[in-house]
Amino acid sequence: MYTHTRRLQYQASPERPDPVYAAKLQELIDGQYGEITVTMQYHPGLHDGTRRWS
Repeated sequence: MYTHTRRLQYQASPERPDPVYAAKLQELIDGQYGEITVTMQYHPGLHDGTRRWS
């Protein structure tokens, strides 16, 4: 089951942009073994619209 809230878990205010950290975070979310990639492997059909979340 998935849920979404707009409340932040941690209130973070970075001093300046960090491109190295941003690249690492992006890899976790959408990289080869990232959350989105793995979800699509376990839920075939989500990417082409033939299946809906249940």
